[in-house]
Amino acid sequence: MSSTQDRPTVLIAGAGPTGLVLALSLARRAIPVRLIDQAEAAGDQSRAMAVQARTLEFYQQFGFADEVIASGVKMERVHLREGGDSSSKGFEVLSVTFRDLGKGL
Repeated sequence: MSSTQDRPTVLIAGAGPTGLVLALSLARRAIPVRLIDQAEAAGDQSRAMAVQARTLEFYQQFGFADEVIASGVKMERVHLREGGDSSSKGFEVLSVTFRDLGKGL
């Protein structure tokens, strides 16, 4: 029988940005972790459309936020459309320029 010291004390389900940041944070505190994910291997493409501000705060604490930001694509604007399909544009219901968010509040 193995001792409890040989076993991870935290099981993390999901190796996306949140799971990886949690695993790194715990490992830096010498807390054993086991990280599992549904995928059999690391992906070569992101499934996320954006990185949340709070996630970037954690990246900053670990020292790699600037690298992530530099390798990303900065979105200036978003368009929401209704109707149509992948071959048509549909009807635009909202268009927002990100620099305008929060103005007048």
